[in-house]
Amino acid sequence: MKRRIAVSIATVALCLSGLVVAQAGAVTKTVSASGGSVTLSASVRNATTCHWSSSPSIPSFTTTVKCKTGTVARSARFTANTTTKAKSYALTLTVRGKSTTVDHWMVTQARKTPPTTTTTTTPARLLPTAVTVTSSESPVTVGAPVTFTMAVSSVTNTTGVVYMTDDGVKIPGCTGPSATGQGSLVYSCTLTYNGAGSHLIVGVFLGDKIYDQSAGQLTVSVQTSTTTTVPVVTITTTPPVTTTPPVVTTTTTTQPVVTTTTTTLPRPTVSMSITAVNWDTQAPITGPVPVGTSIEFTATALSSDGTDPSQGGVGDRWTMGGMTYGSNQGWATIGFSTAGTYDVHVAIVGWNPASPDYNIPASADYTVVVQ
Repeated sequence: MKRRIAVSIATVALCLSGLVVAQAGAVTKTVSASGGSVTLSASVRNATTCHWSSSPSIPSFTTTVKCKTGTVARSARFTANTTTKAKSYALTLTVRGKSTTVDHWMVTQARKTPPTTTTTTTPARLLPTAVTVTSSESPVTVGAPVTFTMAVSSVTNTTGVVYMTDDGVKIPGCTGPSATGQGSLVYSCTLTYNGAGSHLIVGVFLGDKIYDQSAGQLTVSVQTSTTTTVPVVTITTTPPVTTTPPVVTTTTTTQPVVTTTTTTLPRPTVSMSITAVNWDTQAPITGPVPVGTSIEFTATALSSDGTDPSQGGVGDRWTMGGMTYGSNQGWATIGFSTAGTYDVHVAIVGWNPASPDYNIPASADYTVVVQ
């Protein structure tokens, strides 16, 4: 499935268990209003897969390829921006091996030049913000819940979007955001990990017309719990009898050894959901749409244990009225030229055998009313 990530932080270049990724070139790129292509490249070492994704989605950009050591590259093609507002895209490279690293590029596409007028305006300077990510546990224990909290400082009231990602994947079912009353905004996500390892948690604030965007990150270590049994020794002393010498009796009691049994967890179930935005404005669809609207649908698969099954290569297929609109992309863009009520359906059609055992089918539907 496609992961929707939008951040504007500096390059994340980590060296964890021999896995290295480093960008080649600037992390911020620009595209003219008429469109064009941008090529991204990075050097990797000791990797197994390289996953490219974008937010908002760029047609035909999201993909997962095998990679080892060397240079990986990917081109993103942008169509013309016909609006008078500049567009921002976050392009992400997630490299996995013995551990995971995430690299980001920001691409800004110029807006369509409005008609020349005699009035010039100077855009207001956005107020700076900062994001801090904290963990309720350190280190985190396998099987025990942990809550990650991000605080956006210097913010009193905002409509800006906030979210957190775990190794490049958006964390679902979070709480907030909510104002603290002390000039900050808080947002929290709770997860339970089923295996040991290192995870990169990134918190993102997209800003609004008043506050500038910002991001923060935290690397957490997930470890298995250990139980140590210490024998308890009890010494009993018998007081002396007046007619005989004192007799001391010593009794030693040892607690039984605690044996830990590992139980195989049941296979997680998988659920799917669909979100829809206007392709031109990127605004969410909240009701009927006019004839001629193009809608971008995005599917999200989520397992009952809180992980994202798309890590293993989930395939999907989009259909509407007996027609297929692409597969294995996690998204589909459909234009509606005739009024009516339409059912958009997405279903999982295949699983990567190398992925965890998420072989329970899942699907979702979205109804569009065109007037």
